[in-house]
Amino acid sequence: MLGMLASGLVGLGMRYIPKIISGLGRIGSASRKLGDINQKARQLGSVANQLSGGKLTQNPLGQKINEASKIVEKGTGEVSKFTDNAQQKADQFKSTLNRMSGKTEGYV
Repeated sequence: MLGMLASGLVGLGMRYIPKIISGLGRIGSASRKLGDINQKARQLGSVANQLSGGKLTQNPLGQKINEASKIVEKGTGEVSKFTDNAQQKADQFKSTLNRMSGKTEGYV
């Protein structure tokens, strides 16, 4: 009975872990792309600020945009770090499931 339960759990894990890994990869990739866009926007804002003689950073709206950009930068960094870590853990779990089921790497 316990063996059947364990076998069923291994089967479920083997079925869904590739989808989880793929989803984490997509989330991490989207986060990095958002971070790249944010970085380009910050560079553009820096150039615009220089052209205005520093008036944009003195403007309350410019300050709020800068604060929001910093929050986005921090958030995308955290999401990327989380998804990378979660993906590593999922890969380790997949390897464990493969060993439990007697399969070799790459066959899930």
